[in-house]
Amino acid sequence: IVPNGIDLKEYISELPVQIVEGAEKRILFVGRLHPVKGVRYLLQAMSIVHQELPEAKLILVGDGEEREYLESLTDSLGIRECVEFVGKVSHERIPDYMHHADVFVLPSLSESFGLVNLEAMACGLPIVATRVGGLPDIIENGVNGYLVETQKPVEIADRVLLLIRSDVLRAEISIRNRQKVEMFTWDKVATKVEKEYQKAIE
Repeated sequence: IVPNGIDLKEYISELPVQIVEGAEKRILFVGRLHPVKGVRYLLQAMSIVHQELPEAKLILVGDGEEREYLESLTDSLGIRECVEFVGKVSHERIPDYMHHADVFVLPSLSESFGLVNLEAMACGLPIVATRVGGLPDIIENGVNGYLVETQKPVEIADRVLLLIRSDVLRAEISIRNRQKVEMFTWDKVATKVEKEYQKAIE
């Protein structure tokens, strides 16, 4: 398996990991607002998180056909005050949102590789993602984030709360993610592709 690559210069900050005691904790999702992305389960998870930590906030970056439904669900869950629908933003602005978040969540029902996870890792974010497609190839459970089953908001909330409540755990995972993502630079991916072509012609 040869993974996708990433240009680290776009995402890695030169600033050290900073832990701010008592600051508002931000949970981030970046992607299409489409049923396959499982955002409805993230919102249900957020209703649980909100009960435990009212100061936590969910930031949804992206747009799509499910937005109207998701906004309605947000209202019905009573969490409008802690959920922000940012809408579609340029690719260049995504690192800004990631650098101001504490946890990244990708609750997809199906995913081929999940390049956005590499982007989050490059920004030092711990990740909570579903155990689908190529995501287990990127996320090592308990090491650089957590894997959960699909359509399980209670599991999502449990892992998010675990990360939010431990500044030390987030800092440790942040360091590990910035190290691990070095494996996915374009030059290393290109070398792997070249080796595979070489094998094919031998």
